[in-house]
Amino acid sequence: MTRSVNEVLAKVTNEACEFYLSQLKYSNAEILQTACLALKELINKIKGSTETIKAHFEEILSSCLEILQHENSSVRATSFPVLESLVVKFPDLSRGKLSELLNAGFFQICLNFKKEESAELVASFLIAVYKAFTQVNE
Repeated sequence: MTRSVNEVLAKVTNEACEFYLSQLKYSNAEILQTACLALKELINKIKGSTETIKAHFEEILSSCLEILQHENSSVRATSFPVLESLVVKFPDLSRGKLSELLNAGFFQICLNFKKEESAELVASFLIAVYKAFTQVNE
């Protein structure tokens, strides 16, 4: 019996998630960006990752919010797709963090409004926060 790639990946999701979270402790821009991209992929593309990501929700969220303090605007921008993925996948958990999430998004738009790519990522994130919040309230 052969296992699908998703079945194998789902079994190692916890280890992968913990590894990429550990990488978010570094200040190197490339490491931070790569770890954020990998976490976004774990959240969005690996079937069976929901329980693992849910268990690590708080740590992923706080790590991404911390990255928003990084001096490199590209690094800051890379954390928004991860935050957006968390909000979309877990609107109920995100609701309790609504104030922090909105503040982070609006602050980054004010800080990076001249950087089109950053502004688009933040705007997409803010739309996802709005949609998630309205879904939870319905």
